[in-house]
Amino acid sequence: MLKVAKKATKRRVSAVAICAALLAGCGGSAMTPGSWVGDPGAAEFVDRVGKQCAGKTLGGRSLTELINDASNDLQASNFMDATGELYRGKFSREQYTSDINRFFPEGNNQDGLDCIFSVLGDGGGS
Repeated sequence: MLKVAKKATKRRVSAVAICAALLAGCGGSAMTPGSWVGDPGAAEFVDRVGKQCAGKTLGGRSLTELINDASNDLQASNFMDATGELYRGKFSREQYTSDINRFFPEGNNQDGLDCIFSVLGDGGGS
């Protein structure tokens, strides 16, 4: 019984370590997980992206789906975090584009990116 409990504990610790490593290693940019949460300006920006870019996609996934799935989906969460950093001016458009294309390598992301940048306008929230 003790051996089974030790193996289960090791598996849980390994799973937690793997998840932490994956989250820490997502891209070359320093993203703050949940960076859009608690920032009314970033939340409003993401809301405007969802409304104005509803028919656009990244990696074959609609922007609306990515916004709605942010709490349940690592890819969607990465999108939301990067988009919050873009809004605050912590990511340049080039850096954001690079990260989005790395997160969503399937398909052409340009229409979705162009729409996001259109909503952003000439600057960010900073």
